[in-house]
Amino acid sequence: LCHEAVSERLEDGKSKISAPNPDDEALVCAAAFFGYEFKDRNKNMAFVFEQETQQMLQVEVLYVIPFTSSRKRMSVIIRDVDNKVKILTKGADSAIISRLDPAGDPEVTRKTISDIESYSLEGLRCLIVGYAVIGEEKFRTWCRHYEKARTDIIEIDKKKNGALNDIDTLE
Repeated sequence: LCHEAVSERLEDGKSKISAPNPDDEALVCAAAFFGYEFKDRNKNMAFVFEQETQQMLQVEVLYVIPFTSSRKRMSVIIRDVDNKVKILTKGADSAIISRLDPAGDPEVTRKTISDIESYSLEGLRCLIVGYAVIGEEKFRTWCRHYEKARTDIIEIDKKKNGALNDIDTLE
């Protein structure tokens, strides 16, 4: 769900997934390979067909924080089918690795970094994807701060001028 792919309706009544970039197309194809077929999205919902259960999953999209060259990542905050708030993120290794949970498995992190370095030497493009569960109170607090920053004229002006600002800090 952390992509910008859309479902296009064709003249014959069928639909096809169109992605604005190869990374998003690859992610959507990989998810389908593993049994989660992206079907559609609207402003607040994403629809994914789960092959194993043959069910259409409806996931509430709470926030989309787009990719920027300075962030080097895209994030989507969702309320998943288990009713938990989660942040899904994809991006450059330089933007993601520093944000990994320090309580995570250090061997997995070491192996991932090693693999990325190896792939990069072969000229391959690498993208890291990850997620985290966000507690309700932490999410509500973040929402208040983020909405305040996004509507604050001073913070908007700082962002436009490339200065340190609360919007970028919260994203």
